[in-house]
Amino acid sequence: MGRLVPANRGFVLAAALAEMRSARRLARTWLFTAIAVGLPFFYFLFNTIDHEATFGTGPLNVAASPRYAMPGAGFLALVALLACTLFLAFDMRGRDRRERIMAVLDARPASNFTLLAARLGGVVVTVWLSALLLVVLMLGTALAASIPLVEPLSALAFVFVDTLPLFVFFGAVVVLLAAALGNRWLVAAVALALLGAWVWALGNVPLRFARPLLGHADLFYNSDILPRFADLPVLLHRASLLLAGAGLIALAAALHPRPAQHRGRTAAIGLALVAAGAAGIGALAWQAVAEVAQLERWRASHTAAQERRGGQRPDIEHVAGEIDIAPGDGLALDIVLRVAPRGGDSLLFSFNPGLAISELLLDGRPASHQHEDGLLEVALPPQAGERVTLSLRAHGAPLVRFAYLDANQSPLDRAILDEFNALGRDAAIFDSRYVALMPAIRWLPAAGASIGGGDPGVAPRDFFTADIEVRAPADWLVAGPGRREAVTGTADEAKFRFQPAAPVPAFALLASRFERRAAQVAGVELEVLLSPKHTHNLAFFADAASQIVERAQELLGAAERAGLAYPYRAFALVETPTTLRAYGGGWRLDTVRSLPGMLLLRE
Repeated sequence: MGRLVPANRGFVLAAALAEMRSARRLARTWLFTAIAVGLPFFYFLFNTIDHEATFGTGPLNVAASPRYAMPGAGFLALVALLACTLFLAFDMRGRDRRERIMAVLDARPASNFTLLAARLGGVVVTVWLSALLLVVLMLGTALAASIPLVEPLSALAFVFVDTLPLFVFFGAVVVLLAAALGNRWLVAAVALALLGAWVWALGNVPLRFARPLLGHADLFYNSDILPRFADLPVLLHRASLLLAGAGLIALAAALHPRPAQHRGRTAAIGLALVAAGAAGIGALAWQAVAEVAQLERWRASHTAAQERRGGQRPDIEHVAGEIDIAPGDGLALDIVLRVAPRGGDSLLFSFNPGLAISELLLDGRPASHQHEDGLLEVALPPQAGERVTLSLRAHGAPLVRFAYLDANQSPLDRAILDEFNALGRDAAIFDSRYVALMPAIRWLPAAGASIGGGDPGVAPRDFFTADIEVRAPADWLVAGPGRREAVTGTADEAKFRFQPAAPVPAFALLASRFERRAAQVAGVELEVLLSPKHTHNLAFFADAASQIVERAQELLGAAERAGLAYPYRAFALVETPTTLRAYGGGWRLDTVRSLPGMLLLRE
């Protein structure tokens, strides 16, 4: 028994290497390798040339940048390599018969599972080396041509996370079909149909169900500011594929015509592994369905509240207080709102359901309130005046999917491969590396329900004055409406104050480890906040710096002479990840990149 395990390990390695040598001699291996490497590589070259020639001329042009080429090129390679896996694995038993080694293999003491797993491993490694070759070729070309390198994490994710589990799973499907059906052309037809169904699903299934199909939702539009490698859903998806693949191989071993013992036990283990893998994928599907149901519940609740109040909304006149941002962990609010009730026996606000209210006072006294489905309703006392003061403390991680409930189009309803998704899918971002608190997610209470607003991201224009103090990590900068005033903080945190000189219709905060460049122009502080990864782009504008300032002075001066003086003391151009949604709700789907005192730039 002590010599059995090493012997089995040696047999596994020998069988895998033999399968690799056999695959290397097949013409179809080189044909599919040429397709899987050549087609994506020319896609990469074409997009790179097109990007260099037409940079900045279209809203989707950023997706063609060589920096973000790996997801698109990788998908083309993935489909071709899955087809290669099919045509290498569908006829292993037939090749053994034609090469007259079937009797030799049948005489070996290794189990059917060991033999099939080893040979499939040889096929998977052969195919995987083609994926690795594509990545090396793209990186080498970028270095030789002095163009931006492919984003490293997306390349690593493609090579080690996206390909191997899919090759194992699909190869196991082919091996099971071969054991069950016998006829290699029937196996090829069924497997091709399954591969075609998967590709069809990517072009037709809504993005919200991307995780059961792919494990993640940003297969084609990655971000350099927020690069993706593998989060928990991706790991669950890949682990489920590997479990199911092992189960399918066990089932194939039970059906394999080669002599074997304990076929019933092997089949039972295989079914158990397939069930475990299906449970993991099912959990991702259940989560997607639950999120759809939750969104519909939010929409129904807000529609009912809007109809019940006849569109009547309180008027928020002033917001003051403190915001504590712990990136990726949570948000803490301690704010005071001055509100004109505008009739009714209660105040109705939209307030993010991910934030839990710990204290709510009305004119300094505890008030009866209900916070459910993103609706905050506060009972008014009979003696309430024309103005009331609402004090609120809340904390939690805001739900970024609570937004645009009345949108005519949602990226989550579009197909996974739809180019519409290049305009971004996240209504806000709350990550350990970047925070974008957009008005649409109601991280600050907004008057009325989040339905029927008509304006992009904010329900009807409700101008209010603001005096907000923001705490963030010590090495972060925060952008907001108006000039950012530094407040004395501590060694671990930075404090900033935003007190816009004019009323604002919405309050947004964007925070990260920004690099800052600024200039004073006609009494207005103009600043650019970029990711440290992209400050080299400013070099292209260095020679035109004086002309840019001069042009800005002309524009501000012309507006002031026309009676349209700029109302805030600062204006910021803020770089945002590509995943941040660029359009709002309602039927207009208007841009949300123009905010009070800020203009948001796609990375």
